[in-house]
Amino acid sequence: MIAGTMRTTVAPLWRRGSTANRALHAAAASSRAAALSAASARAFASLVSSEWIQECESFGKKLLVVDCEQPAAFHRAHIPKAKLFGLASSGLKDPTPNETGVLGESYFLQVLDLLQVEEDSTLVFYDDDFGLVLNGGWKQWVADAHPVETGDGQALSATAPLWNHLEETSALVGLDVVKQGLADGSAQFVDARTPAEYTGQNPNGNARAGHVPGAVNFDWVNAVDRAQNGRFKSKSELDAVFTDAFKLDKDKPVITYCQRGIRAAHTAFVLSEVLEHPDVKIYENSMLEYLNRADTKVA
Repeated sequence: MIAGTMRTTVAPLWRRGSTANRALHAAAASSRAAALSAASARAFASLVSSEWIQECESFGKKLLVVDCEQPAAFHRAHIPKAKLFGLASSGLKDPTPNETGVLGESYFLQVLDLLQVEEDSTLVFYDDDFGLVLNGGWKQWVADAHPVETGDGQALSATAPLWNHLEETSALVGLDVVKQGLADGSAQFVDARTPAEYTGQNPNGNARAGHVPGAVNFDWVNAVDRAQNGRFKSKSELDAVFTDAFKLDKDKPVITYCQRGIRAAHTAFVLSEVLEHPDVKIYENSMLEYLNRADTKVA
């Protein structure tokens, strides 16, 4: 589930894929500003707990909880007053190429308009897989015995000006930046794929197999604890991997990648939001581009 972690400042950081993946990246674009006001009450600026949501609602804070699950699951049960992201975006034209690419600002703003997101609202995203926005997501919400709703949800109707802009950042990089980082050693690389993809045992349909030379391998799913409803592992647990084992240097940029950039975004979130690494980028086209070119170095 996406429990308490909206990525808050990256404007076009959501990409094609499942609705949950889109919302995950959408969160990156819209929630930083929204989350800062309550950051002192949370362990991480972009991760919130189910209790935090309840407390905010009790004090009248404007929240819009966005469910990123499939419509059938949403209708069975969802967080009270939550809006279905997929329902809002289903009627819009997706301008993103089928292979890779990021949804543009105009597209996402159309989604926010359909969801009637007011400009001073805080967005909280969740689905049923991993704790990416609401830490622990739907499973954690139910485990904490909070109320749920069924059916289509409440009608969308805003009473204040709607959100009409997104905060732009440069979280995405292309092949030129990757090549430069390799050539002069100015970047560190984290491969968020499975070990089999990393070693080349599973080429995943690419022309070549393997990884970016010097990259460390961290399978993105290992950032969460499945026994704890998909909540993120503690900072100390993750630090033991990235700092102690991988020796990542916080004074040096990190570039994450996977096959299409989706898993890489999750790992980038862990590095930037949980471990507070100051300079984390995502290689947008990832191995779908890199391993299908003849001019790239592969280990």
